[in-house]
Amino acid sequence: QQPDVVTSQSSSPERYQIISEHGRGGLGRVWRAHDRELGRDVAIKELISRTQISEARFVREAKITARVV
Repeated sequence: QQPDVVTSQSSSPERYQIISEHGRGGLGRVWRAHDRELGRDVAIKELISRTQISEARFVREAKITARVV
């Protein structure tokens, strides 16, 4: 089963238990985590380098991913 995609920073950090690093690329790093509130595994992507361009690409990628899931 594929983990769900989390694109919001509004949740409290205590909600997620980080399990392991799943991968990393040019924009960020993806963590496999457990969502304690929903009782399921999720993927959390973290932006590594914050620039105006990287943030715009990050948001664009999140919107595209949200359409796929």
